[in-house]
Amino acid sequence: MPSMAALGIALAALVAVHGASASRSGTSASPASHNPRTFTDPTGDSAGAPDIASVLVGNTRAGIIRLEISIANAPPLLRDVDFVGVFINADRNASTGGLGGFEYTIQTTGGIPGQLVFGRWNGSTYATTSAPSLVKI
Repeated sequence: MPSMAALGIALAALVAVHGASASRSGTSASPASHNPRTFTDPTGDSAGAPDIASVLVGNTRAGIIRLEISIANAPPLLRDVDFVGVFINADRNASTGGLGGFEYTIQTTGGIPGQLVFGRWNGSTYATTSAPSLVKI
């Protein structure tokens, strides 16, 4: 079994995450989330890039959204050249936002440890937007 690296992202904002193509594999008890759901993704299809194995999504009663992304083929810390991006279609409308309807993106690489970039679609590109409550664990 390949080693699993987890990238935890906590958001103190309300975000609609659309997982229509993901399958629910179960839930886990987490003190940080009172309603976590885990979605799985087949591994072995990344051609050497970081290969997402599962994504846990949950939120707390305080309104904090938590994403935990498990990467099947990554060491505990991402390499400088590794990229992980979460794209959010907040209004579920494919004609708004970029890349088929994604209004927001959260991105990180191994080259910026401890940091995340939050972008909002401005009509032509994802512009970096301040998100002081965004935390990479």
